[in-house]
Amino acid sequence: MSLFVTILLGYYLRVCDYGYCKTLEVEPEVIAISSCESGDGLNFGTIDWDAVSKTDDTGAFQFNDATWQWLANTDGRAKDAPQSLQVMKFYELWNHGLGWKHWKSSQPCWSQWIRIDKNGRAVWKGKKYITSQLNGVPLVKN
Repeated sequence: MSLFVTILLGYYLRVCDYGYCKTLEVEPEVIAISSCESGDGLNFGTIDWDAVSKTDDTGAFQFNDATWQWLANTDGRAKDAPQSLQVMKFYELWNHGLGWKHWKSSQPCWSQWIRIDKNGRAVWKGKKYITSQLNGVPLVKN
């Protein structure tokens, strides 16, 4: 499996759709969940937009086909969708932290950065560091 690393600038995520790249301002939870679902699970910011899991879930956020097709109103798969669309559909399910149960299976991973508050909402723990690594070499440090 190839690992694509997205460089983080604060809480901005650089996405490339159809050869055009842009920077999106995102909540850190976007990066944490995708790091656990499609990245290496250890380093905040490792994301594989084209990932396919053992259970055949796809994309940066590991959507199953039925959920993706419902969300995106398409017959396609998340891994084949534009990166910005994957982020947008994540936000729809995430619902300001109330939709965290869609990613419950990876909670042991993302709980290093996110906690569930007393109202049942997933919230950022507030760590200020960001590191991404490729072959053990830091790409970004804050």
